Amino acid sequence: MPLPFPRDIPRVAAPLPQPESTELEQLWHYDANYPYDPEKYEYSEWHTTDPYYLQEDVRMVQSLPHSALLQASTANLMVPAGRRGLVPYNTACVSQLQKFLQYLPSQLPIPPETVDAILADPHIPQHFGYLPSGRLRHLLLHYTGQVPADAWEKVQARSYVEPDVGLWDRHRIDPASKMIPWSPATTPWLVLEVLSESTADKDFHVNPLLYGLMGVQEYWICHPDTERITHVWKQSPASPWDNILAHRTAGTEQGVAPEDTDGVEYSQVLNTWINLDVSAGFQCWDRQGNAWITGDPDILQEQLAAKDTQLTAKDTQLAAKDTQLAAKDTQLAEQSQTYKQLQVQSLLDIAAEWTVAVPDEVVQALLELPQASIPTTSSLRDVKDRCTENNLHDNVLAYLRERAGLPPFSCPPQ
Repeated sequence: MPLPFPRDIPRVAAPLPQPESTELEQLWHYDANYPYDPEKYEYSEWHTTDPYYLQEDVRMVQSLPHSALLQASTANLMVPAGRRGLVPYNTACVSQLQKFLQYLPSQLPIPPETVDAILADPHIPQHFGYLPSGRLRHLLLHYTGQVPADAWEKVQARSYVEPDVGLWDRHRIDPASKMIPWSPATTPWLVLEVLSESTADKDFHVNPLLYGLMGVQEYWICHPDTERITHVWKQSPASPWDNILAHRTAGTEQGVAPEDTDGVEYSQVLNTWINLDVSAGFQCWDRQGNAWITGDPDILQEQLAAKDTQLTAKDTQLAAKDTQLAAKDTQLAEQSQTYKQLQVQSLLDIAAEWTVAVPDEVVQALLELPQASIPTTSSLRDVKDRCTENNLHDNVLAYLRERAGLPPFSCPPQ
């Protein structure tokens, strides 16, 4: 039986339970449909430690070594990627994952009978037509079961992915854009991820499915501590999307290979070998020069310094905004106090007309009330209308003491 249209398949359970925290709700990018986890991750105005939380202008917190590694890798890949008509980015995002996520059931793993229904749905080819049916079946059967349920919920709540380094067709994307609308034509050819403790679960269990469904041809994970490429997924007739490190191909292709192939893997996309160096980043083997291609370190340092300057300027801007808000709060508090003084003075003037002297403790208590709780002159006149000349003084004072929150007189005043 064909699956229903996307509108009949909820992407996430709505509404999601949210933590009792007003700090999250005050963030400008707060999303009521995202399952935040403040006990495990941090969320701020511009940065987060949550690897699943992707919001425009909000970035994953990266250490300086991690950022330097990505900057270096991007510079190193410029020449070999350019030879293949590609361009590397380490700040670009791919948006609109819902184009294919909305056609998948919200519950994982997907059983074989559901996979059969997906493939039989007449509406599927227009959304997955860029993938052979055998490859799509392989991804759904082998990789949806590896995605944790809570992770899948977060993935479906987001709208884009952010590779550490991606290689795109230079003629298919706008080089000035950091947000790339997804389509089969704008899918990155190759994705490189640098492993970290906070993103390991997503890198190993979620990204292989997402990038596989997007049509990425190669997906690489490296471990900076060991300086080794640890996992490689490749698209090929023999391997629809499997980790192929067990079937090493380094040194079997035509051309001059590096002498030491330990920890080195061959990329069909780049048509050469890829190596990881923690100081130089990802490197490609230059067959003509018989050496590893490394970008200019001076340029990389300038880029890092510029990035630090931008972050400092943004922090300064936020601090100035906080100062402005604090000054505005102070101004509003002063205005409120002035209005309260005028309101209380109006009460005192009317009481004086009636020869009623209001004690200082009552005046001070009235000034400490919220403005909306201070009696109005009309309410005080209503009290007078209900009094006689003999009890006017006592009743007015009793009313003001009550409204000020003071206890009544223990004995009538003389």
